[in-house]
Amino acid sequence: MRQNVILELGFFYAYLGWENVFVLYKSPDKVFPNFERPSDLDGVLFEEVDDSERWKHYLRERLMEAGFQLK
Repeated sequence: MRQNVILELGFFYAYLGWENVFVLYKSPDKVFPNFERPSDLDGVLFEEVDDSERWKHYLRERLMEAGFQLK
């Protein structure tokens, strides 16, 4: 993860609150040597984007819980 992404994620957590942020994570197509995910993210819950598209269901649920009306 790039450092600016970490900074922006922290901004959203601070501004919106942990309970109002839904983080999607997509595994990279290739392995990056010497990549280390910052330990600050160890407590963050990610929903992984995968071929099953299960994440769309979870995102829809979270948005509806937050009061959004979806078709």
